[in-house]
Amino acid sequence: MDGLHYMSEVTSITGLPVGRYELTLVSMHGIDKVFPNVAEQIYDTLRERNFHEYDMEELYRRLAVGEAQLWLVAEKGARLVMVAVTRIIRYPCVKRFSVDLIVGEDLEGCVVFLEVGANWSKQFGCTEVEASCRPGIRKVMTKHGFQKQYEVIVKPIGGSTH
Repeated sequence: MDGLHYMSEVTSITGLPVGRYELTLVSMHGIDKVFPNVAEQIYDTLRERNFHEYDMEELYRRLAVGEAQLWLVAEKGARLVMVAVTRIIRYPCVKRFSVDLIVGEDLEGCVVFLEVGANWSKQFGCTEVEASCRPGIRKVMTKHGFQKQYEVIVKPIGGSTH
């Protein structure tokens, strides 16, 4: 076992107030119900960005077995604003909360999601957040403490890693 299957123990977080939004972390047991409702948005983004790392089938598999997490941000009691897919990546010397995909609108308003997700990931030993992103998103995120490293942006969780 690679140590990532602890995600099967994660339960859903539903309706957590985050700024003017509500955040939901979908447990792997809820993916069958939720994924069809967000699949089109995710598919359009994967196609638009021409990802070669994975396709919809692989993304669904990762979510369904707990190798990745599905986060939803909605206006309180209303429409969906953002969908994010994350993973916990174990490198030889660090664990990171990795944001693989963000789809939606109002990234500035939803950036607090990253703080919630990062704090959530600390229970699994993560000390940093990383995201691979388009230049426009990188520009927004650098205002929130992320730094370009290769083509991945990284930020320590809760302060310095030194």
